[in-house]
Amino acid sequence: MDESQEQIEALQQAYQNDDEMRHVLDAFSRYQNSMRTVNVDVIWNRVGRGKIKRSQVVTALKRLQELGFGTYTKGAKGHPSRFGFPRAKGPLWISLRAQGEKEEDLPDDTTDDPTIFEGFDDINAGGDPSSVIHRFRLRQDKEVVFNLPADLTFIEAKRLSLWLKSIPFDSDGDEF
Repeated sequence: MDESQEQIEALQQAYQNDDEMRHVLDAFSRYQNSMRTVNVDVIWNRVGRGKIKRSQVVTALKRLQELGFGTYTKGAKGHPSRFGFPRAKGPLWISLRAQGEKEEDLPDDTTDDPTIFEGFDDINAGGDPSSVIHRFRLRQDKEVVFNLPADLTFIEAKRLSLWLKSIPFDSDGDEF
C-alpha cells in the first residue's frame, strides 16, 4: 500500500483534531506491526473503556478505513467485529505516521518488509479473525511467533506461561 501525501496528512489531521481517533491510534502504538487483525473489543480494552465508548472506537475505525489505512468488518454469525490492517503496514506504523513520524525515521520493525510475514499468509489471509500473531525477539537472531486468540484470557495466558516453564533445557543452575 503506497499512501499518498494527502492520505498521510488526513491521518495526521484526524489524530490532532479527533480525541476518539487519537485514543485509538495511541492504542495502536502498543501493538506490534505483525498484527493483521484485531477484535474491536480488544482495541476498546486497550484504549480504556472509561475513556471512550465502544461506538466511538467503531467510528474511529470506520474513519481509518475511509482514509485507506485498514478495513473495518462488522461481526456476524458469531464472529466479533474487527479491524484488519494492510499487509505491509501494521498498527504501530499507522500510529507513528499519525503522530507525524516520517517514513525514513520509523524504526526498522515498522518498515514495508514483505519477508516479515513469510510463512504466515495462510494464517492471516482470510484466516481466523479471532486470532492474533504475537512476535517476541528472544535473541538478536531468533524470533518466537505465537498465533493466539485475540480474546486470550488470563487463565489461558497463565497456562501458556506454565507450559513455557516446563520446556526442558540445559541450565547453568539459574531458576526462573
